[in-house]
Amino acid sequence: MNKRPKDIPLSAELERVVLSALLAGGLTPDGLRGGELSKAGRVVLEAVKRVTADGGRAPYDPAAVSLLATDVLGGDREEIVAVLADVARLPVGSGASTVLNQIAERRLLAEILNSAGEQLTAGKLDLVGLRGLLDSHQTSGGDLVPVSEMLSGGFPDPPAFMPLRSLPALTERVGGLYGLWAIAGEPKIGKALALDTAIPTPSGWTTMRKLSSGQYVLDGDGRATSVVAVREWQNRPLLRVTFSDGSLVDADVSHDWIVRRRTGQRRVVHCQTDALCVRDRVPCVRVEGADIPLRVPPYTLGAWLGDGTTAAAQITCGWDDREEMERALREDGVPVSATQTGVAWRLSLSEDGREGTRKERSVQTALRAIGVLGNKHIPDQYLRSSFPQRLALAQGLMDTDGHVTRRGYCEYTTTTPALRDGMSELLRSLGLLVHVSEGRAIIRGVDKGPKWRIHFVSDLNTPVVRLARKRARLPTRRKSFSKSIVSITSIGTASTKCIQVAAHSGMFLAGEGMTPTHNSTLSWQLSVEAGQHMPVLYYDFENGFPVLMSRIRTVYDDDLDKVRRATRQIYYRPTINTLDSDLSRVPPPAFIVVDSVQKLPVSDRFQREGLDRWVHRLEAVKKSGYNMLMVSEVPKSYYGARDASIGANKASGEIEFSADTGFHLLKHPDGVELHVVANRHGPYVGRVSVLRRTHGGWWFEEV
Repeated sequence: MNKRPKDIPLSAELERVVLSALLAGGLTPDGLRGGELSKAGRVVLEAVKRVTADGGRAPYDPAAVSLLATDVLGGDREEIVAVLADVARLPVGSGASTVLNQIAERRLLAEILNSAGEQLTAGKLDLVGLRGLLDSHQTSGGDLVPVSEMLSGGFPDPPAFMPLRSLPALTERVGGLYGLWAIAGEPKIGKALALDTAIPTPSGWTTMRKLSSGQYVLDGDGRATSVVAVREWQNRPLLRVTFSDGSLVDADVSHDWIVRRRTGQRRVVHCQTDALCVRDRVPCVRVEGADIPLRVPPYTLGAWLGDGTTAAAQITCGWDDREEMERALREDGVPVSATQTGVAWRLSLSEDGREGTRKERSVQTALRAIGVLGNKHIPDQYLRSSFPQRLALAQGLMDTDGHVTRRGYCEYTTTTPALRDGMSELLRSLGLLVHVSEGRAIIRGVDKGPKWRIHFVSDLNTPVVRLARKRARLPTRRKSFSKSIVSITSIGTASTKCIQVAAHSGMFLAGEGMTPTHNSTLSWQLSVEAGQHMPVLYYDFENGFPVLMSRIRTVYDDDLDKVRRATRQIYYRPTINTLDSDLSRVPPPAFIVVDSVQKLPVSDRFQREGLDRWVHRLEAVKKSGYNMLMVSEVPKSYYGARDASIGANKASGEIEFSADTGFHLLKHPDGVELHVVANRHGPYVGRVSVLRRTHGGWWFEEV
């Protein structure tokens, strides 16, 4: 059995108020346990209990209580007289209800501390259980007052709705910002591309047309991420974005991008397709891939594809490179025998070290098995292998058919279209900027047909060569590779598809050039606008301070003074654990933003119950005079929904029952549709407007 927790003592001032309320009858003796009081106070409490037991009733005579406390109960006369003298000077029952609440809070704190102490002793701290203990606490509500008396000074002031200048239609429908707003929507809304757009996946290529929920694509960091929702649009205007590496993407005018723009200084811009500019730059993304078993070691395959005999497991190399090439192939586990042929050497590849018969171990058998013998190309499984495996493949190709200029520029030349396409994709998957040029292969004055030169830049952080003479020409400094937009042209209208991915960034790679793209939010806009009228407490578990600053920089054209003026009353917090102290420093009226509700600190095991408790707590804060915005993600069953519903908030505890005004954001080809699904302050329920992103994609305007 747990021991009763030790009570937390009251201050001398609060004790005098408690004893005053006790003698006046505003507080019954049973309302105190005694541990909250000093020694003299406990004796007075015991004396009052004796008087009550003998049939006495409040108000109690301080002189009789003093006599009983000193002569019968043995209390110190000077201390008792001093305590009761201070009590007598207070107005009768002064502050009783306030003190009762404080006593109850101290008892609650004592229970929590006692429970936490026992849990720590046992080696396990149940924060959810402690929060439940706090939420179950009920404090005194004070005296009951009839409504007629509450109206003795006239009717209270009506709710002070704050109009939103940037969203006039919303202000007209719901009156403006007031109370608790709940906004629910799908995360990372808005990525529509033409249906025939090529999409790289962990296993190869597909198109937007073929993508469906549950499939995997590559996120903005080159890692596998799942598609969680898809939606198609009809007759959407398209823009063709062409990049400096020759790749292109056909995107909806409202498709989201992250680009680097040079306007006096480099800055990151979040924008839609129709806001892109020529010379905007996007990063070249390195695809991570998974380490997989490969029948032919990747360096060996690359060297054979570059200078190998098409129908045999043989590689031709120059006199100066023979020793290094032999050593590299043997490190791959492939035995090599060298034969001189004029000014060159022929390296014969016999066995690859695999178990089995001699024929099964034959490199030529392995080349035939992966489909390249007599048909030189890079197999798909090699293009989606791990980064080290793909780098080794590129090194084999470059050591044989590649060249590094004295200035450190790399070239690869081929007359085979399959190797041109495969090598371009391979180098792009390594995060390198690639350019392809076409010419004629002239040998001894004879035109042998077209040839292709692949130009790119590498460095010692991504060394695409192993031969010492070539490696020595690579630059040592690390380069950041990106490609620029060279043209943006309208190509009419067509059907498009929008996909939503599970990656936190919301980005995925699109097009043969593997170009990344992105998304935005409404809560920051409302915070900036509310901050012009009142303090804002912004609790952000979703984006991070640098991301929020990148958004507002775009809105105010990178003007630091304007940003400072716009945010002078906005207080940013990456955690909500400071809520109580923040509220003590920022009294109402103020605006509180929680983004997003799903990431409030709760136990994974009791997530729904934990969210319910947080919503109840924040609702109580709202009743103190604060305006509040709670942002949440809809359940996955609502992804791709075409009709707005109050149930979209269900994933966020009981927010659907606590909100004064509930909103549901639905996808729209021009941005998002804003729907009012619950409204306590007026009759309007329905679609407000379509919100289209402006100012670099981080601000909404009503269409």
